[in-house]
Amino acid sequence: VQGNSAAAQQIGWVMGVKEVAADLFARLHQPGMVWKSAEALLVRRSGATIEYLSPMLDGGKPLSRALAADTPGLAASFAMSQIGGFGIHRDYRNKEVLLTSRRIGSAPWTLVYKIDRADSLAVADRRVTSQIIQFVLMILIIAAAFIAVWRHGASRRAVQAANKFQDLARLFEAQEQFLRLVTDSQPNAMFIVNPDNQYHFANRAAAASARIKDADMIGKSMASVLGPAESRRYEMTNRNVLQSGQPQSDVHRTGANGDLRVMHADHVPIHDAGGLESGVMVVEQDITAAVKERERRERTLNTLVQTLLTVVDRRDPYSANHSAQVSTVARAIADEMGLDSGIVETAAVAGRMMNVGKILVPSDVLTRSESLVEGELQQIRNSIQASAELLQGVEFDGPVVETLRQLQENWDGSGAPRGLAGEEILLTARIVSVANAFVAMINPRAWRAGASFDEAIENLMAGTGRIYDRRTVTALINQLDNRGARKEWNDFGSSSTPI
Repeated sequence: VQGNSAAAQQIGWVMGVKEVAADLFARLHQPGMVWKSAEALLVRRSGATIEYLSPMLDGGKPLSRALAADTPGLAASFAMSQIGGFGIHRDYRNKEVLLTSRRIGSAPWTLVYKIDRADSLAVADRRVTSQIIQFVLMILIIAAAFIAVWRHGASRRAVQAANKFQDLARLFEAQEQFLRLVTDSQPNAMFIVNPDNQYHFANRAAAASARIKDADMIGKSMASVLGPAESRRYEMTNRNVLQSGQPQSDVHRTGANGDLRVMHADHVPIHDAGGLESGVMVVEQDITAAVKERERRERTLNTLVQTLLTVVDRRDPYSANHSAQVSTVARAIADEMGLDSGIVETAAVAGRMMNVGKILVPSDVLTRSESLVEGELQQIRNSIQASAELLQGVEFDGPVVETLRQLQENWDGSGAPRGLAGEEILLTARIVSVANAFVAMINPRAWRAGASFDEAIENLMAGTGRIYDRRTVTALINQLDNRGARKEWNDFGSSSTPI
């Protein structure tokens, strides 16, 4: 906006803002797409990072993830540098994907469309398997016909027919060589066994893994090639696959000492068709490198966590080892409830991490020997929510951060911060809440003595149905009375002295 006399007399600006349509993210979904791993993403470059603007398959929210643009093999980085190109790279989940991209003309965004490599090649794998089966069937038919022709042998027509079948045999032999070339070029081991676990087919990678020539494997049992102990795992899975008629996957470790490998095997049933014997096709992939990298990252994370917890314990001498004890009790409760390993581990990790937020609490509050005023107590209570905020960007295998957020919720809905009630509260949060209360009761503080196990249980039972989930308290009682936890945790109440 300017004055009437001259353009230089500017007195203001008018700006227009257009809101992105509410259904933008819904439009990224491709109608008719049957693969669950197919995904369309909007990304943009921001300095040295690539930001993900749209929701992600792993539950990630828009703008909740940003990765370094120079991350080796990053799919989004390739998509932005090679617009319209195709390639196989690793996405934000560190999974291999087939992708292409298009530039959004009116915005600095790039549309990335990707699908997991396993899904994109599934049709090709099934086609190869089908061709192998058809080829074997056709060879058997041709061989039978060829023998029949020669038995009726002397006539000119019989000779001509025999010649034709010879030509067909050579043709199918060439096709066999082609299929052999295709399967041998695969980096994964592939082999087919009959219901008696005898080899019908093996590619070069399978033969190399067994340290035997592929031709020498045909007709032999898996036990004679791999050894009884190694073959037993394959035989059990093959039997289950043949009985159920459904594919199964298996991850196992093999080898010893420096040759230890982690293998992922897919067992696919081959049904009887046209006289061809049924069996199982096994496709095996060596995932040792990926597993070692994951284990290395877990060790690094555990080391960092332990260091961080040590710092917290030194700043809060009157609750030293509190989080370690909460983790132990939470794991015991989850085990007693018969939960799967993922939930058990989530509860244990959340117990270890609950006091991280105390880093933000002043040292004089943590070390004060007399009773705290309400404002100081509130700082201590808020430290659990601070723990959740500090750990928001850490990728855990389970809902550790959400467990911490719900740790102060009560069964009757009177807790904080959201007032969740009953089954609305994560089971892991209910478990850690009971474990935290139990450990806090039995450990002494500067202004009170620690309670006995029985006194702590009595207090917990008084709070069931109001603060605590009765099932978790019952599981804790069973651990104490029937699983030897009283003896195992005997030193818990005496370990929280100033350090």
